Amino acid sequence: MKIIKKELPIFKTKIENSKRVNKELLYLINLIPKNPYDNKDSTFVSHTDYDLPKKMKREWWDYFLNIVGPYVDKITKQLDCKQCDIIDYWFQQYTPGSSHGWHNHMHSQFSNVYYVECPKNNGTEFKDFNIDCEEGDLITFPSFLIHRSKENKENLRKTIISFGCDFLFTPVK
Repeated sequence: MKIIKKELPIFKTKIENSKRVNKELLYLINLIPKNPYDNKDSTFVSHTDYDLPKKMKREWWDYFLNIVGPYVDKITKQLDCKQCDIIDYWFQQYTPGSSHGWHNHMHSQFSNVYYVECPKNNGTEFKDFNIDCEEGDLITFPSFLIHRSKENKENLRKTIISFGCDFLFTPVK
């Protein structure tokens, strides 16, 4: 088998006023009761709402959706799609020693990671390549790509927001 096209639609953008946005996000995330996640295998996340009830109020998401919406709209247009549906969303915080093992997200077409806090060289690591990321960056990539959050060896916390997207393409007649 031969790879015909290696290029993939991967987007990276900086969110405007990210320092102010991140400060507000951290305040709102801290309203969520502490909830570590440990699968006893390759993942220990210090704090997340990933496995909390979906009906639970998440003020951080209401705030963030207003911020990230225009960026998602731009990606929708760049992909020449009619609309984008956000499938799921969650935050994760990694204190020293925590990590998220190799995985992908098959419940959506594209995955997104927004870096609220990101120690140097501690962005998302992909199986075959890396993207340099820092606080305020938003990356969007095909959900089948295998990626991880390697062990946080810094003495700083890493906080990300992740969400899945499905794009609807409508061909021109």
